[in-house]
Amino acid sequence: MNGSAPAHDRFPLLLEKYLDGALSAAERVELRAYLTEDRACQTDFVETLANEVAVRTLIARERRNASAPPQARRRRPVHGRPVRVRAWTWRITAVAAGILLLLGVFLGREVAKLRVDSLAVHVATLTPVRGAVAVLRPSGAVSIRAAESLSAGDRVETRGAASAAFITYSDGTRLELAANTTAAVLGQAGESKRVCVDTGELTAEVVPQPRHWPMRVMSPHTEVLVVGTRFSLAVGTAATRVDLTRGELRVLNKQTRQSVALHEGYYALVGQTTVVAARPAFDRAPPEAVARAGKSLQALYLFRDGGTIVRDVAGAGAPLDLTVRAPQAVRPLPGGGLELRTRCVLASDRPATRIIEACRASDEISIEAWITPADPEQPGGPARIVTCSPNPDVHNFTLGQIHIAGLQERHYIVRLHGEHWQLTSYPRTAAPSLSHVVFVRRADRAATLYVDGHDRTYKFREGWQMADWNGTFGSDFAAWNADYPLVLGGELGDEPGNLRSWLGSFHLVAIYSRALSPEDVALLFRQGAPAGP
Repeated sequence: MNGSAPAHDRFPLLLEKYLDGALSAAERVELRAYLTEDRACQTDFVETLANEVAVRTLIARERRNASAPPQARRRRPVHGRPVRVRAWTWRITAVAAGILLLLGVFLGREVAKLRVDSLAVHVATLTPVRGAVAVLRPSGAVSIRAAESLSAGDRVETRGAASAAFITYSDGTRLELAANTTAAVLGQAGESKRVCVDTGELTAEVVPQPRHWPMRVMSPHTEVLVVGTRFSLAVGTAATRVDLTRGELRVLNKQTRQSVALHEGYYALVGQTTVVAARPAFDRAPPEAVARAGKSLQALYLFRDGGTIVRDVAGAGAPLDLTVRAPQAVRPLPGGGLELRTRCVLASDRPATRIIEACRASDEISIEAWITPADPEQPGGPARIVTCSPNPDVHNFTLGQIHIAGLQERHYIVRLHGEHWQLTSYPRTAAPSLSHVVFVRRADRAATLYVDGHDRTYKFREGWQMADWNGTFGSDFAAWNADYPLVLGGELGDEPGNLRSWLGSFHLVAIYSRALSPEDVALLFRQGAPAGP
């Protein structure tokens, strides 16, 4: 309902049914919401109820007077004249005014009480998306498998790497809780929504709120004041990161009470005692990220960190960082990049849900990679360069490299979930040199594979037999599994034969939720591979 909703949509009908004693339980909750969130409704309620009491008192007195004997109704004359009805009416009016005053004070207290009581009735709705989701209440933890009403003080937990849930408010504001996240719904102070995130990650889509009643999203380190925007919040042990995707908001350091206004494309890191610092979301890779940001960039890896974590610097919400599973198998390159010398995978610790949902919405995807293959004849395969899959047997999408002994093909290959066909590049396009490889699938199902800025789409392959191809991948992305992680360099759970491991150097990997145009691909190729830090 919120202050932005029309104040009198159903309020008159609810008020009439209240006076008639005909409210259902659901309508009583709805009436409480009006009285909690709208001062005009509070005033109408007080005045209407006071008038109703005054009128009913007057009617009751008239009835008593009418049923009394005539001699009881006769009034003694004053100075020889009978008392006129008008004088009696003035007395009733005075009494009614007194009742109205007292009732206003009483109902003011009752409305204040309704404000508190309503919070215990319904604050928001929790919808589990996947995995284990629980609500913690004083009575204990409750596992949630369907939509559930949340009251003030309820704590929500998403449990496990594949878990997620939505918290939705009546005005359309939606909070997405990522895996292993704990958040408490603190209710509404007046018209202000309040949520506290203890651990994990949250992405918020907040509809416009009243400027004097901003939504408040808190963590142990910070308080975010939100009027209406899209942002993400990730809570760590020592600090909280707030990334702003759209709109504007204010971030407050809870310890120092210093604050900063964030604008689109910026983030803030807030520690226990550190001063809030707003930085560009692309500060680690300004040229590469800015060049790609307007193309629905969902993930960007530049391989400059040199540690066991490869950072996602796309700035498209909560970063989908990759963990190097075998650090001894990789070597940072002096000029920028990461070399996989022996079998190693780089995998996200949580599902690539944001990427998958964005591609579902557009029905398009582009995968870009600046790579240097170590061997044009990668054994087995296809050797996985980029894949969204939990194991070698299933995937949402895969960009790989393949060599067929005796045919000297040495080409790149793409597979999509639900397709029997495989898209390949021209033979001998996979070479042991710096290469720019881009796969594009448009909403009209047309697919293209570019190598070094040029269309090198060869044919589709079904099994091992070459076949004619009409130029399209026929399936959409609705069947993609949102629980699959993003993996580079191989497959999780690959057998000891390492048949799907890819060896070489990564310089850049980017994933987009829209189809890059031929001009886009040519421009990105001309810009070249990213330089070192």
